[in-house]
Amino acid sequence: MAEVSGGQTLLTAPRRELVLCTQDALYWTVSRVRTNREDSVTLFSVPFGEILGAAVRHRRRGVVEVWLEDGLTLSFRVAPDATDVLRSRIAEASSSRPA
Repeated sequence: MAEVSGGQTLLTAPRRELVLCTQDALYWTVSRVRTNREDSVTLFSVPFGEILGAAVRHRRRGVVEVWLEDGLTLSFRVAPDATDVLRSRIAEASSSRPA
């Protein structure tokens, strides 16, 4: 629980975000608490044809970096034991992309 000015208490919950690999793209959500009863969730995606590769950074913190063709780098924080699985799935899918 967190208290805001005026003594009003807002319920705070752990971040609920998702990273998903399909055969065509990498999808992820970003959520933001708007009120104590409402979240705003946005879905993003990038086709594997635009991904150059991925690597595990900061294994203990569960950070996976993904490099895109346009020079951008995406960073995802996942459970530490899921870092290698996510990295390998992204690498596998991006290496089998059509030329």
